[in-house]
Amino acid sequence: MTLNDTERHRTGDELKRNLELSGLTTREVAADMHFTPQRLRSALDVDHACSPVDVWQLRDYLEQAVRDAGRRPAPFTVLTGRSRLEARMWFSLRKAPRHDFVAPQPSALPPTAPPRGLPVFPRPSSKGFTMPDIRTASPSFRALAIAPIILFIPSLVSFAIAEPGVKWPEYTGIFFHLTIMLLISRMDAPDWAKAAGYGWIALDVLTGIMTINDVAHDIAWPVRLGGHVLAGVWIVMSSAYARQRSIRIIGGLTGLWLGTYSFIANIAPEPVLYPTSMLIIVWFTLLAVMYQPNRRQPQTTQPAVNTTVLTAD
Repeated sequence: MTLNDTERHRTGDELKRNLELSGLTTREVAADMHFTPQRLRSALDVDHACSPVDVWQLRDYLEQAVRDAGRRPAPFTVLTGRSRLEARMWFSLRKAPRHDFVAPQPSALPPTAPPRGLPVFPRPSSKGFTMPDIRTASPSFRALAIAPIILFIPSLVSFAIAEPGVKWPEYTGIFFHLTIMLLISRMDAPDWAKAAGYGWIALDVLTGIMTINDVAHDIAWPVRLGGHVLAGVWIVMSSAYARQRSIRIIGGLTGLWLGTYSFIANIAPEPVLYPTSMLIIVWFTLLAVMYQPNRRQPQTTQPAVNTTVLTAD
């Protein structure tokens, strides 16, 4: 995809507006992105010499920086979500870094002595026990993608041997959906698509609880079908944002099949939906093997950036 001169000028203005809203200096931006000053200026101006990949990365970086600064980003009228999908067909877009707005600052006050009469406890040794940081204690993305596969196996078995409305597959099915919540939070997708994914989880967990509590299948099944529409939205959109073509293809087919069936369930027999079970297994397997998640480090633990990158491309 290419931009004409009008689109270049408009995009440059939008980038500079968001740079102003972020409150960052060009030196800070260049250090975060490992750009030379000349490379940053070329991307900000969206001139003919700049890399489209640099412009997209700068756009994502500035948009996140404005949000982290507590402001609302200026909208991008050319570099939109639809344009991103087209750009992914031509370029291998990179993840944008994130600026550390809350880096700990050295205290200007000297340490105070403890009050007299109170015991002084030594600092814990670095080799001793330390409390884990719950912000970084989450499982790996691969483990999160494998867990639903394992938990979905009882549901696959139930399709072959159980009658509609049986309870025993619902227990693992509930945990199957709950593990997917963690995947939704880790995969790239628009906020509205992630909201659809969470809605799917809520409706499917609700359906499982309804079945366990003896609600009739004819009542619980339409609720599950409604959740499948939301599932299709999230699976299609999160797949579209993946870098790997196989994930985009399998995810798009899975989501469309899963969501579309809900609209024809009154005339199509339930076995028409069964192939989506295998597609979901294949999709989760591809995620576990190939997907590169957006790994955001806690801002308070980001390492300092080596400013020497400003002098070398």
